[in-house]
Amino acid sequence: MSSFLDNAPTYLTFAATACGVAGVPLDGRYLADFLALGPQSAAILSAIATGSVFMGANSYIGNGPTSW
Repeated sequence: MSSFLDNAPTYLTFAATACGVAGVPLDGRYLADFLALGPQSAAILSAIATGSVFMGANSYIGNGPTSW
């Protein structure tokens, strides 16, 4: 649970970036709109989620909630 909560900002930052690159506007249900683009978008979000949990602690974005 700690990995999820600490790295949620990392996931949201990079998921929003992926949506922006794909041309999906960041309002409303933008992740659902991104996933509607096809199976490649699900693979991208899976990679972002995995990277956020395992590597988010190495970034300033992932450490924001637990920094001193």
